[in-house]
Parts: sequence; structure tokens; C-alpha cells
Amino acid sequence: MLNKFLPRIYNIKFWILAFFLIILISSYIYIQEIKQKIYLYSHHNNQINKLIELNSYINDFVNQKIGLVVFDDIATKINSFETILEYLIDDGKINELDKSYINKLTNIQKIYSNKKLQIERLKSSKAFAYNALTYISDNNDLGYLALNNDNRKRIDFIKLKFANLSFGGDDLTQIKNEIDSLQSLGIEDKYIKNFIKVSNALLSYYSQINLAMHRLNNIDIDSNLKNVKDYLTQVM
Repeated sequence: MLNKFLPRIYNIKFWILAFFLIILISSYIYIQEIKQKIYLYSHHNNQINKLIELNSYINDFVNQKIGLVVFDDIATKINSFETILEYLIDDGKINELDKSYINKLTNIQKIYSNKKLQIERLKSSKAFAYNALTYISDNNDLGYLALNNDNRKRIDFIKLKFANLSFGGDDLTQIKNEIDSLQSLGIEDKYIKNFIKVSNALLSYYSQINLAMHRLNNIDIDSNLKNVKDYLTQVM
């Protein structure tokens, strides 16, 4: 009698074992998927921290005065920001991360595209202003050394005004008045004429720089990055 039920018992045991095995495998796969998601989100979080650091560096460049501006690695920082952001968007799509998160990154990419364009214009203006300021400040120029004392004093006064301006002091109107006053004297000197020409061009670029700085400071990427970082913490 018992032998008659043994195949059924073994069959039931087999299906019970198979059921638990399926649950075990499914649980393992699910846990691995969760671990992978956590790793991906943690990795993205680290990359967003890098974007915040890069954006801070870029903002420092934007607000640097001409006398303190450093051009060395700003181009690298700008490109690094763009590369990391593009990677996060592509990686998020490939690994099917949260769609709202990806949309937030895409929105930052659009904002940054505009910011990058404005920064390139600012870089160009700051580079010209820096070179013009270097020329104006040169006290070893033979034309400058050949000036008589009165004209040299006039030039030195304007140089001092530009020096103050380059570090945040004085204003454009005061310097413009001094240049116009010098020009009104009608001095027939090649150095002075060139000095006036470069000075007026420098004032024009200063106006462009101030406008570009104002526009860039109104482009708020920092709060968008922090918003994405906070959102990422919620979905992890």
C-alpha cells in the first residue's frame, strides 16, 4: 500500500523543492538587481558631486576680476562638466534609471549649453582685456619712456585707474572721462594716440564683461544640480 503512494510523495517533494528553488533563484536575482541599482545610483551621486565642484570652479572664473583672472585650465573644466553630464544621461538611459532623474539631467544639459556659450564669449573678452591691460601697464615701453613729465603723469594717472578697476575699484565712467580729457589735448604723439585707442577698446570690453557676468550669474545650474542630488537620494 505504501509503495503505491511513494511515487506521489516523491513527486510532491520534487515540486515543493522546485518551488523553493525558483523562489531562491528569483530572490537572488532580485537582490542582485537591487545591489546593481544601488551601485549605479551611488556612482551617479559621486559624478554629480564632481559636477557641483566643476560648476563652482567655473563660477569662480566668471566672477574673477581681470587682474586676478586665471585661464590655465578653465577650458578643461568646462569640457569635463559637459562630458560627465553627457555620460550620466547616456548611462542612465542604458541602465533604465528613473526617468524623472534623466529628465532633470537633460534639463541641466540644455541650461549648461547656454552657459557654455556665454562663458566662451566671456573668455574671449577677458583674454583681450587682460592683454590690453598688460600693454597699458607696461612702463618699459619705449614710447612711454620718451614722454615728457606732464604727459607721463597723465598716462600714469589713467594707468592707476585701470589698475584699480582690474581689482574691482573705480568705475568705467571716471576712467572714460580721464581718457576723453587726455584726447581733448590733441597731443601729437604715437604712443599716446595708441594708448587712447587701446584704453577705449578696453573700456568697451569691460562693459561686455560686466554684461556677460551678469547674464551668467543669472544662469542657475547650482540649485538644479543640488535638486538632482536630493532627488537621487530619494530614489536610491
